[in-house]
Amino acid sequence: MAGPGLELDEAEMVLNAQHLAWGYGAQFPLYNWLQYGVFYIFGVCVGSIAGLKFALLFAGFAFGIAGLRRLTGSTNAAICGGVAPVFLPDVLWEAQRSLTHSVAVIAAVMIVIWALAGVLRRGAWRDYLWLGLALGAAGLSKANIFLLLLGLVGALMVARPSAAGFIPLRRLRCAAAIGVAAICVAPSYLWIMAHQDRALASGSKFYRGGTEGPFAPILALGEGVIGALLLLAIVVAILNWLPKPKPPAPRSAAIDWTARFLGLAGVVGLALLLFGAVVAGASRISPRWLLPLSVPIAMGAGVWLYAGAACVMVKRIGGAAAVVALTVTVGLYVTLVYLPARQNNDAPGFAQQVAAQAAGAALSGDPWLVGQVLLHRSDQQHTTECGRDILVLDRAPQAPYAADLISRCGAVMTTQKVLRLRNLRGKEARTVWASQITYPAS
Repeated sequence: MAGPGLELDEAEMVLNAQHLAWGYGAQFPLYNWLQYGVFYIFGVCVGSIAGLKFALLFAGFAFGIAGLRRLTGSTNAAICGGVAPVFLPDVLWEAQRSLTHSVAVIAAVMIVIWALAGVLRRGAWRDYLWLGLALGAAGLSKANIFLLLLGLVGALMVARPSAAGFIPLRRLRCAAAIGVAAICVAPSYLWIMAHQDRALASGSKFYRGGTEGPFAPILALGEGVIGALLLLAIVVAILNWLPKPKPPAPRSAAIDWTARFLGLAGVVGLALLLFGAVVAGASRISPRWLLPLSVPIAMGAGVWLYAGAACVMVKRIGGAAAVVALTVTVGLYVTLVYLPARQNNDAPGFAQQVAAQAAGAALSGDPWLVGQVLLHRSDQQHTTECGRDILVLDRAPQAPYAADLISRCGAVMTTQKVLRLRNLRGKEARTVWASQITYPAS
């Protein structure tokens, strides 16, 4: 975030989070709504984009630790489990570097666990209503959150809460919670049903750049799991290998059940994802799509580590987290200050070039390019509709965005110029095709 430019997901926030709507295309709307509120208060700037990420991550970890404390009855066990997601690369690195909606998923996972803990520990009406609100917010975060929700249901069926002394679930109150969640998500889901072509646009990602053949879904899931959980597995193995205090710390039924339950939720979700991938023939599964499952797995692993070593494990996990966090902080600094990362593009200079070419026309085209301009030029307008003169920005020489507008709107291209987006740390400038589109055709 140190540079004057943006990553793709962040640039799309500049495009889509300056107005309120029930739907924004392929992504669910919760993050856009939150970003809209931050933009409204603090303005459209890099600080607003970074600030929302850090606020959501802080809230997520706070709720995660509070939820684990409810479940385990132990503050130290809650700290171990709550800190463990730090060892997931998409939490530690990508969430700060480029992710947007996935950050909302990270927070949503931990908030749902906190709300579910209240239901299992107290079981009052207000706890079920909080659970309904948490489920509603989660259902508006990102489509892959349903892997977690299904995983939690499956884990509750296998690891019965009553066996560990938790309050049994009550059907009527569960129905009320589901009703609250349904009310929260209904308007947005109705929009999705009415705009399926836009809402399902990202489905092609599952077939891009992956393996081929009948075992492609299994290999794709395996690659995704390795990318998501390898660092966590290494840290857990090392911490578990270190000498433990003797005699072993006493184990509580609540702590054991919590570790088993969260792990089961992740495993059940992975099984469901594998089934869906096989049916769909998916050839690519990104580690970030596994966040709703990798986060509870990490939390369960942290609680499991604590169960055998008591307070000494708090120090060990805290120390490991500090080392990893320091390494990532240095890595982010080096990447954003010294290397030709995308955030280090000369976005202000590029925005001036585009403004000089636009001459009153609205901008359209590649979201990353348009977002860079709108971040630095609030006087520019963005559109995806026909009916006015448009300057289309493309990164591909065949100008696919311009060709789409020409075919869709019956417009004509009057001029096309080549612009240069210079990287402040690199030697070569990125080529951009700026096509002037006139509508209607004259």
